[in-house]
Amino acid sequence: MKKKIPGWATFLIVFFLFLTAGLAGFATYLVLKQKWEKLQEPDNNTPIVYNKKNSAAEYSEGISIKNEFLEIEEYPYAIDYDNNPKYFFGIEGLELLSREFHKRAWYGPEIIEIPKITINKKFTNVNTNQVNGFYTPDSKEIALFTTEIVRDKNGNIRKVDNLRNDIKVEMVLPTLVHEYTHHVANVYNNSGKLSDPNYSNELDYKLSTNIHYIATYANNIKFLKEFKSSLFYDETYKPITNLPNWDIGNKSIFSYPNSLYKSFSARELFNYANYTNIENPEKWNSLNTTEYTFNNTYESPIKFSEPVESGKIEYLYSFEELIPREFMKMIYSTSKRIAKSSTNPNGILYFDKVDDYGHNYGIHLTAYGEDSLRNLAFKPKSLNSYNVKIAAPNWVFDDELKQFRNIYGQQIYPATENNVQLKKFYKTFLDLFGYGQTISYMGYKTIFNNKTKNSDYENIRLGGYLSDNGIDSKNNVYLTYKVGTKTKNVKLNLFNTNFTTKTKWNSFSEDRKYNPSILNKPSSMYAYYSNLINIQDIKKSLIGDKEFKYFIWQDKNNNGDYDADEKVNIDFKKEFNIQNEIQRSIINSRKSFEIQKNTKALFNSHILKLNYEKTTDTLGQEIDNYYYSFVKY
Repeated sequence: MKKKIPGWATFLIVFFLFLTAGLAGFATYLVLKQKWEKLQEPDNNTPIVYNKKNSAAEYSEGISIKNEFLEIEEYPYAIDYDNNPKYFFGIEGLELLSREFHKRAWYGPEIIEIPKITINKKFTNVNTNQVNGFYTPDSKEIALFTTEIVRDKNGNIRKVDNLRNDIKVEMVLPTLVHEYTHHVANVYNNSGKLSDPNYSNELDYKLSTNIHYIATYANNIKFLKEFKSSLFYDETYKPITNLPNWDIGNKSIFSYPNSLYKSFSARELFNYANYTNIENPEKWNSLNTTEYTFNNTYESPIKFSEPVESGKIEYLYSFEELIPREFMKMIYSTSKRIAKSSTNPNGILYFDKVDDYGHNYGIHLTAYGEDSLRNLAFKPKSLNSYNVKIAAPNWVFDDELKQFRNIYGQQIYPATENNVQLKKFYKTFLDLFGYGQTISYMGYKTIFNNKTKNSDYENIRLGGYLSDNGIDSKNNVYLTYKVGTKTKNVKLNLFNTNFTTKTKWNSFSEDRKYNPSILNKPSSMYAYYSNLINIQDIKKSLIGDKEFKYFIWQDKNNNGDYDADEKVNIDFKKEFNIQNEIQRSIINSRKSFEIQKNTKALFNSHILKLNYEKTTDTLGQEIDNYYYSFVKY
């Protein structure tokens, strides 16, 4: 006689059969869903906007905007089968990107010239599969792309909705800071005229075939000189023994026989990219016969696959490109929230690409990571932990520089003080920004579209840095000057700055940093940009047709009137010394005006300069007279 199965057992059997079938069905659904959710190419019609500037007029007059400055316009990276746009960041992600930019990037009054940042916008003349971002000097827009992040090696778009926003920011922020630094260079380094004694055409421009651009290409003399000497791009540290190849790394550094830095020094690569007359021209013939790479050691966690050819060297080592690349190596750091360890480059220099289904489909090498990896030589210390050396001395951090030996075993970095090269390079960029100058910047009215009116070039705005000791808050600060009997009060829009730098190459953003006080400069200052000032008003205000006199004050009691105790103290003798030290002209000319032959802009280009002369007062006493001149540039 068969035993009857208890009811509870029957229930469990049926339950588990249904559960198994359900799990199998759900697994099948996930597989099919993955196929069904294959994403399509996006359109260019459905952007979302973070921090929208309601109008050019509103923004240009300093109306408060969330997170200070950046308007970010994001286009979809894909369209799903229901025709819904997929955004890489979304509004919350864009807000985090903006916040981290303001926390970690360097910027001063020149930021007012940036109308917007676009993400994944399509351009008819740009292959977005080949670039992560670009900056356009004439429109001053910065364009970013996530194409490389969301696509696998076959070009398929992967779904990354579940990727954390802070990781997305770490993937894209280095490109944004890189492109913004191009803007800084355009405003302060490249826009001087060759007739200006602070600028020169020492370098040859090989990145363009535009004859006019090549003919007018200029760099700030002091910035170029100090940039080169801070990074071994010149012969500042050449040993007196005068041996050849004195700045090429020792062979013990390299594993690969065709490592580029094993045969060419960083200085030689710089000279090849920026000068027509180069030393040992026959040496460069090997570029056509040898497949050099930027790989230094077999143990490196990342391998560069493409061989290096002459065009790539002319691009990567052009001064134009080196400015943001070397700057990023000095100041940029990722967050402890993201990185696994300071000795593991995963999460610092590159990131695993993982889609919403948990599939790893490659590696994203950040803009900062790519430039750092060319210098670095890795030796494993333990699992996922490395000892690091440098393959070339275009580097500013002591730990690696002091270990660097050339092919003769010589230490070519003789510094006995700490971080000499870092401090030199740090000061080089602080001076380029004009940090510490009350007036360090002059520009036209911010232009938000291509419909530029003549009146846009009839007004300027000034900018610079003010001590945060003598100012109670960022509100009610004015620059005042006189036009005849009329007093002109120009509102100054103040904001906080971040001019810090890391002390080690793999420091985290949360770690202790250097601030400008290590260079005997104020540790922090307010930056500002002014509301618009009419050029003709300035000219009418000139005393004796030459002196522009002004003072800055804060309406602390908010009564709308200037009181004597509200004046901000400006030491013009100190200002004069800073100007002579920085050796950069304060101009509203931009190189794009000259190339586009924008005659209205060029006609209204001026230079503001602090002058010094001995004069006598009414009693015949000799006194020091410091004054600003404002003349055609």
